[in-house]
Amino acid sequence: MAGSRIIIPKSMQKEILDKIHQGHLGMEKCKLRAKSAVYWVGMYKDIEKTVSTCHICQKYRNSQQKEEMISSDIPRRPWQTIGVDLFKEGQEWYLIMACYYYKFPFVSKVKDLTAKTITTVDRGLLAEQGIPEQIM
Repeated sequence: MAGSRIIIPKSMQKEILDKIHQGHLGMEKCKLRAKSAVYWVGMYKDIEKTVSTCHICQKYRNSQQKEEMISSDIPRRPWQTIGVDLFKEGQEWYLIMACYYYKFPFVSKVKDLTAKTITTVDRGLLAEQGIPEQIM
């Protein structure tokens, strides 16, 4: 054992590699699948070689180029620019509002995702903190 992963002997690595690659899920998914259960020296290189030489994986791989991350300017003062988003944790929805200057999050639980509920929660936070110049 290597932590919680099983160390695979050389004689069984090809068989395990075939099982990891069985669903043709691509490079990253195969690595994640392997990382959770098995280990051998050079495992990631073996996965990369297997996936890169598989004609099915190559045919269906993501062909779109990844966009570069566009960074935003650091605001001159607190609460000048804020970011707002919704997220779900378990069965509950939350609204998060964060200042780009301090990177401090304000998190509020919302009962539903209606526009009325979201604007009510937004207005409450903005009444406490002030009106920003820009909301992202």
